[in-house]
Amino acid sequence: MMNLARLLILILFTLSLFSCVDKALRYYNLGVDAVEEGDIDGAIDYFHKSIDIRPDDPDVHVNVGVAYHSAGKYREALAHFKVAMTFYPNDATLRFNMAETYAAMEAYQAASREYEIAIRLKDEFYQALTAYGKLLLDSEKYDAAESYLVHAITVKPSHNPAYVYLGLLYARTEKYHQATYYLYRALKTNPASVDARLGLGYTFYRRRLYEDAIEQYERVYVKDQENVRALLGLGLCYLAGGHNNQAENMFERALDVETILPKAYKGLGDVYFNQKRYVAAIANYRMAIQQREDFSDAYTSMGILYIATGQLEEARQAFDDALFSRPDDPWVLYHLGQLYIELDDSEQARSYLEKSLQNSKSDPDLRTLVLKSLKSIKKR
Repeated sequence: MMNLARLLILILFTLSLFSCVDKALRYYNLGVDAVEEGDIDGAIDYFHKSIDIRPDDPDVHVNVGVAYHSAGKYREALAHFKVAMTFYPNDATLRFNMAETYAAMEAYQAASREYEIAIRLKDEFYQALTAYGKLLLDSEKYDAAESYLVHAITVKPSHNPAYVYLGLLYARTEKYHQATYYLYRALKTNPASVDARLGLGYTFYRRRLYEDAIEQYERVYVKDQENVRALLGLGLCYLAGGHNNQAENMFERALDVETILPKAYKGLGDVYFNQKRYVAAIANYRMAIQQREDFSDAYTSMGILYIATGQLEEARQAFDDALFSRPDDPWVLYHLGQLYIELDDSEQARSYLEKSLQNSKSDPDLRTLVLKSLKSIKKR
């Protein structure tokens, strides 16, 4: 998330020079000072006192919106930004702040609209280009995300976040050489970039270079032992390497820092599954799903566990739940094929396996497994 408060205060100090010297202005400036000192509640109080005297001053509405955003009170922030918008409908920065607020509220369609307006008003608005690229990246709209992020770098070659997000984009699309190139470029622009280090860890993890990934995550962890992303990354690397006790420790430490963390619960579920502690595994998968209802990977792991323990009807329900949020996932389709092989339903098994094969063109390991299963069905 962009630092809205700092961006707008720099602008609004200038605007305040043109305001009348009165009690409203005094409260206004006290509010700005409070924001700079980190006293957000005090700032909100001062800004509202200014609004009580001059309710139509758009600059105060912008500032109190910034303060509310900093406090995580996004609906209140949005309400004040909308008031300011009636005075400044073509202000690119205000449109950007609206977009950031909608994104924080997970109103992504509205956020997209405001980002696009901000960029149309100011074509070289690299912060908006980067933020919109990140939103598109998270929505798996990779081509569009790439276009905006490349544009941001073209406008501002030293803008570190754009390099990081491009690196993550290429890691997710399995273009690992490009991913490492941009992430190392991010480190070159800012050697202290935690996000770039974490991005490299993620890239190496995706490439199954677990020792290299651990090295990157540990660089972050050594400096900040409460960095949840580093703890999760280390846990996943240890899990993939078969070091269950170390993985369990990292996932539990992550949950000590942040209680709402479905990936940590899913990781613990996988640890307990490996240790054949099936009741504990199911409990953690369910906790992951309770925190994130569309967590397809948690449903899938739960389904695999149910097959392993002979609970085939429960497995079918888990895989159906996984497909609800990711209907074309080739791994889920593969496991459904395995389930129907167990149920001795060759026709259904073949149908799911063929769909998996069709969707797994970029995953040679999965294709090998699917072809092997299809071959075993033909022999029956």
